[in-house]
Amino acid sequence: MKHRIGIHALGLAIPRRYIAMEDLARARGVDPAKYIQGLGAREMAVAEPGEDTVALAAVAARRALAAGDVSPHRLGMLVVGTETGVDHSKPVASFVHGLLGLPAAMRVYDTQHACYGGTAGVMAAVEWIASGAADGRAALVVCSDIARYGVATAGEPTQGAGAVAMVISTDPGLIELDVGISGAASSHVHDFWRPLGLREAQVDGHYSVQCYLDAVAAAYRGWRTRAVARELVRGAGLASDQLARICYHVPFCKMAKKAHLHVRRCDVEDAGGVWGAADDDRAATAFRDQVEPSLGLCARIGNIYTGFKTIRYF
Repeated sequence: MKHRIGIHALGLAIPRRYIAMEDLARARGVDPAKYIQGLGAREMAVAEPGEDTVALAAVAARRALAAGDVSPHRLGMLVVGTETGVDHSKPVASFVHGLLGLPAAMRVYDTQHACYGGTAGVMAAVEWIASGAADGRAALVVCSDIARYGVATAGEPTQGAGAVAMVISTDPGLIELDVGISGAASSHVHDFWRPLGLREAQVDGHYSVQCYLDAVAAAYRGWRTRAVARELVRGAGLASDQLARICYHVPFCKMAKKAHLHVRRCDVEDAGGVWGAADDDRAATAFRDQVEPSLGLCARIGNIYTGFKTIRYF
């Protein structure tokens, strides 16, 4: 018997302190429109001195369990996706496991792969349940990060902090996920990195955006092939038009607009069409309907690395 698997409950932890983008822009001698309209940002969450990824992750996890009325004894896996670890050997997940008093008979580990870490944890949990290895248990996946860039650098207005926790289970209360229907793209590039010992990330912004768009195109085409084969979308017409909502990777909100335009170009050009001015207008309308309604929290919290995909389910 095939089980429905997905996100049963969510929990969110966001620092109380924040910086308004208008204030940051004026402090840097920049027109506020560059941050507010140019990046789509309004505010940026700032972690307090005692508020690290462990604390944020534990709060979000506790809230997710409470929201879904899930007993810790139902859990068999805890995965924390993060690129802001607190120890070179001991995973954040181990600290969270101890703080929440979770069962000893669990798989407990971190996934680190820049912003993909949280999504990797969700996919691992879904496939663990689908394989039968979960034996009826649920998984707890947490995305927790603090995004930091150098003072007065181009990346400074795209900082943020927070954590999102998800209970992954059968018969989910929020979102059912299509097991096995996904696309993948990976390449070894140096668009974004943070060597050991550095507190702030290093990034080549324009190159990073292009790397992302290339990955979006490849992953979307892989998903579309599987979705058409399973008849989740029709082969005729734009596949992206047949989706009620679309979530994108959002280090800053303007990135989602670039991604949505790129996805639609893939649909048009793969069908043998030529992109024109009318397509720009249709893409803008589709963005307002399918994507923009979910960007409110992202605009107010800022970049939380592994969590800025999942936060948009709220």
